[in-house]
Amino acid sequence: MSSELDSLEENVQTLRHKLDLYQKSVVFEDLIAEFKLLSKQQESIGQLSKTDTFRFQHLKEQIDQLKTELVPATGSVYTRLFLGKVNVKQFRKVDKLKLKKEYHLFRSRTDIMYLVFTLLQMTILWNNAISEFFFTSWLLYYFVSLALREHILKVNGSNIRSWWINHHIIALNIPLLMISWPKESETYQQFLPYFLNLCLLQGIVQVLQNRYQQGRLYRMVALGQASSMDVTGGEHAGVGLEDESKWTPTFMFLFPILLVFQIYELVIGGYLMNQYAKDYQMIPFQVGCLGLILGVLAIGNLYTTLNIAIIKAKHRTN
Repeated sequence: MSSELDSLEENVQTLRHKLDLYQKSVVFEDLIAEFKLLSKQQESIGQLSKTDTFRFQHLKEQIDQLKTELVPATGSVYTRLFLGKVNVKQFRKVDKLKLKKEYHLFRSRTDIMYLVFTLLQMTILWNNAISEFFFTSWLLYYFVSLALREHILKVNGSNIRSWWINHHIIALNIPLLMISWPKESETYQQFLPYFLNLCLLQGIVQVLQNRYQQGRLYRMVALGQASSMDVTGGEHAGVGLEDESKWTPTFMFLFPILLVFQIYELVIGGYLMNQYAKDYQMIPFQVGCLGLILGVLAIGNLYTTLNIAIIKAKHRTN
């Protein structure tokens, strides 16, 4: 038994020594220092001939690529708001792919939860103040998490459209307003059915669209038409990440569903703003704010969706 303990102690000390060496390693810092010298060398290049200019542009592209892979990044203001000025960039490909995998797992799980929570709220938990508070709090967590994960993925090379991220940042204000809205007020009770209908449509769109996008993304990565770090798009931002030259049967099925949801979102937003404008002194501020937010989201969603459809139509006619 003593010899076994000696062996275990030796292995523990060996692993501790290796960990200490790794933590004290300055190899990566040396690489960053070399990159800074390389950048200064690039800036010092003078007049060039046409041939050398072409060669220099090619080298500059390679240096820019090295910058995205080497230089640490704290991300956006939104990311720093939650995490502070810490490096959120992963330098190993396996770690980057882990980020992507976790994002897709989060999307797949929460899309189902979103739909189930909404259905429960519309049926057996109807007009239950405790469950409404839980649901809106969960929505806040959902949108905050999506936006944070997408910001970090973008830093690590994912080609995420800015609207997808901005959409979730804007949308997280909806549950905040719902939480602050007095539940006993008449305006809240009038708006609640419209809100839940909107959530139900959104949940259906998310589940259908996420399944479609993941299949398309897998195919495009295999064909070299997308990066291994690209992810599926947002639930409202058009279909996204598909071959924009093709009208696939699934796209033709999803397109009218997206339009119905986004037009309904726009109508609700316009209605709320109109009601608030009529009697803003008596109606809670949440009505006007929600109307404005839904209107902005609907216009951005419609623009993105219709833009994809127009691109597809042009490719089809050509």
